[in-house]
Amino acid sequence: MKAKKSGGARINPEPGIHIARLVQILDYGEQVDNYAPDGRAKVEFVWELLEEHDLHVFNEDKGEQPLLVDRKFGNTIGKGSAMLKCIEEMLGRKWGKDEELDSLLGTMCQMNIALIESGDYMNVEIKSLMPLGKDQAKKKYPSYTDQFVLDLDNFDVDNFDLLPQYKKDNIAKSPQGAAAIAEGPKVPVPAPTKAPVKAPAKVSAFAGKGKKR
Repeated sequence: MKAKKSGGARINPEPGIHIARLVQILDYGEQVDNYAPDGRAKVEFVWELLEEHDLHVFNEDKGEQPLLVDRKFGNTIGKGSAMLKCIEEMLGRKWGKDEELDSLLGTMCQMNIALIESGDYMNVEIKSLMPLGKDQAKKKYPSYTDQFVLDLDNFDVDNFDLLPQYKKDNIAKSPQGAAAIAEGPKVPVPAPTKAPVKAPAKVSAFAGKGKKR
């Protein structure tokens, strides 16, 4: 079955099971939408699809590149959290309360995808996730996409600049995103030349942990 094109040059993945790797976790700050008119903290997970039929040439200079699939979540890990459900499906186990989202980068999984028709477009919907099977886990898959966590509390402008413009624009709509962009990258304080004392690590409000409701 051929992948369908959606919205110009965009190519959708085929429906069914795909091998995927989590490559980016993006802090969107507090976003306003129909479900949260007063704003709600959002996080986006981005996966690259790694099987041969998921590789396409979008730019001749870069050669084959994988299709990407993403999904936004409320930044919570409380009861009924969609993000928590996704994490536990992907890992095949319970998510520990002291674990951080950063540790999920590079996680491989199986992703069940459906295409949902919406007017003239086909939207990609993640139906479910599951860990790789034993034989799948033995196989080595190339890495194509830059892997990083974008944390607005510890803003990294270099990672931000790797994002497509529409994602940068959406992040900038949040108060936290606008403030981080205006402030720019955090400049480290030079260590003292005499009797240096290591300061305790600062824990970010995002750090990767979802916020409990």
